[in-house]
Amino acid sequence: MKAGRLTLAVLAALGMMLSACGEDPLDNPDDMVTLNMMDEDHGRTCMGESDIYITRDHNFATSDYYLCDFGPVLDLGHIEEDSPDLGTLTNQAAVAPDEGYLAFRRSDCQVFPSGHPAVAIGTSYYRIWIDEWIKENKVRVGAKVNFALFRPQDYELPTWGSDAGTIDASNSELTIRLGDPKRRGCEAMLDSAASGRLTVATETISKRQYLIRVSLTPIATAASAAGRYTLYLRTGNSYTLTTVYVKG
Repeated sequence: MKAGRLTLAVLAALGMMLSACGEDPLDNPDDMVTLNMMDEDHGRTCMGESDIYITRDHNFATSDYYLCDFGPVLDLGHIEEDSPDLGTLTNQAAVAPDEGYLAFRRSDCQVFPSGHPAVAIGTSYYRIWIDEWIKENKVRVGAKVNFALFRPQDYELPTWGSDAGTIDASNSELTIRLGDPKRRGCEAMLDSAASGRLTVATETISKRQYLIRVSLTPIATAASAAGRYTLYLRTGNSYTLTTVYVKG
């Protein structure tokens, strides 16, 4: 009797553990797609609506996307978008079972003065995970691939295309606060049209707070620099685009 009760208790505990696992936010997403991707010598299957395919040498290749090899992971759900070093972005990546990858559309990426790339908020990118090889007569001809679309973290960055502020004769500087919850770094840059007219600097307030200062250069005045300029703001691997107005 005691043994029976013990068995039931163990089964109940296992059931609770399995239920908890089912609620794990790192579970595979509901919209995950499983695809048999054949290499370029056996049909050249492209992934989703992208141009990503597997070469005869069994590399992912693409001309529209940048690839990031995330490394070995349990499944698609365990690839976290704010963890990878985007400094490893490449045009090709070796296909390997149990390996995770990220794919960012090139037009959505921006490289900042530090050399750190970032992805535009509001866009989407692919997370990819390799389940196993597809073989014919013991020869690799493709791979079973799981993938899904995700959105970059916005880190409470300003809305894309929003007004960052105005500089005029009475106010030669504007400031913007950026939060950095993951301590991945914040950064700002102006478009080339601002050269010689505006300058931007990043000031560290705390480990998770930064202050962006945009001001007129010593040789510029509000009248000579009047116009509209693009200001790019980055937190971690995400960035947004805002507008600075100079009123003459």
